[in-house]
Amino acid sequence: MTARIKISQAGLSAGVAGVSRTDGLATGALVTLEDVSGTGLSTFHLLWGPPEDTTAEASLAATVDPDVWTFSPTAACYGSYLIELRQDGVPVERRIFGVRTPANQLLIPALNERASRHASWVNDGPTQVELSENNAVDFPDANLNAVAYAGWWRSLRELYEVVELGTGSIANNALALIKLVQAASAPSVVGAMTNGNFIEVPQATLADSLRGVGLSQVGGKLLTRQRPRSAQLRDYFLSGTNTSGSIGALGWNLLGVGTPAYARSNPTVMGSSNRGLLSTSGATNDRTCLVLGETESRDILPPTDLNNCQCVWNFNAGLTLKRVFFGLLDSFANEPSAANDCLGIYYDSAVGANYQIISRSGGAGIPTNTAVAVPSNTAELITIHQHTPGSFRFYTGNTLLGTISSGISGSAMNVGFRVETLTAATRSINIGYFGLDATAGGAYDDDAFLEA
Repeated sequence: MTARIKISQAGLSAGVAGVSRTDGLATGALVTLEDVSGTGLSTFHLLWGPPEDTTAEASLAATVDPDVWTFSPTAACYGSYLIELRQDGVPVERRIFGVRTPANQLLIPALNERASRHASWVNDGPTQVELSENNAVDFPDANLNAVAYAGWWRSLRELYEVVELGTGSIANNALALIKLVQAASAPSVVGAMTNGNFIEVPQATLADSLRGVGLSQVGGKLLTRQRPRSAQLRDYFLSGTNTSGSIGALGWNLLGVGTPAYARSNPTVMGSSNRGLLSTSGATNDRTCLVLGETESRDILPPTDLNNCQCVWNFNAGLTLKRVFFGLLDSFANEPSAANDCLGIYYDSAVGANYQIISRSGGAGIPTNTAVAVPSNTAELITIHQHTPGSFRFYTGNTLLGTISSGISGSAMNVGFRVETLTAATRSINIGYFGLDATAGGAYDDDAFLEA
């Protein structure tokens, strides 16, 4: 019998002469091939390997001992290396060194890998095992190790089991069950309630899992329910007048110093960012504030309750000699960088051309320059988002301006827009949208009965 090729790899136990192995490491660790017979002039040859491998064939070479050769496989390449031993140029034995795939530990056979075509249940002796170029006995499924004469067929068996069952010989890394079942008569989806096999999930079960703020399961269906804990306000400034207290759908208040002005500049176009024009009067430091509160210092919302606060605005009247703020401010009479409490997005042409983000609590906190320039005459969606409790992200469009996670005030503040002129001339911005999503606690969240 021919049992001369011994395959070892750094990091694995020593190989066994005449036996293939399929437990190869995908680390690129050195592989050692040995002709244990020690007779004649022996040479090793790589007939095949993973197509992505660029190093194994070129690195194959004899060591100081002419019966010991090594090669370096390329890391993260998966498949079978077909190794041939020749004595005096004549092939005497072929064996497989396999590196299994990372997710499901499948073995990809080598091109033209062979096994005996005469092997069977009634012809399964040592000769048939020797003729199998992959006669490894390290398969995860012991049943496949018992048929070492079956060669590459065993790799197909593993693949079929994973495709059909999602389990089988690769139980440690098996795919979740992906076989689609016949749907029941009731509406359903295919999914998983926990990590594990996919199953058919009836709509009623899914609805129970998705219950939450604003959603309730009624009769097996997911329905929206008005919840007192959830405050969701929005205004496209489609309606209202130019008069304080009746601006937009939310009845905004127009306050400030000098002669604050709001004009409905484009009330008929739904997607317009220039729907309303906020303008100051013409004296230095005149300000115009559009706020939810009836006074500049009215308490409306603490940052802890804020989920999202958004607006669409456009600096289409230029960027020079103005200050602009959007967000929460203890009193819109205060310049934000000197306020006692505030949280918002800020632009000050006296400081620079970039957006700033700012949080102040108890008079402490300074603006952070974001290095993102404010564009002229460009509509932008501005967002303040509390992505985790106490941590706020600030965006212009999809661009993250920065995050503030400390120095957040716990006090309620007013909400709105502020424009200030830094010269003896009017300054303005255009607005087209306002959105607020906030969650209240206390008595407001005593409404769990609506979920049943």
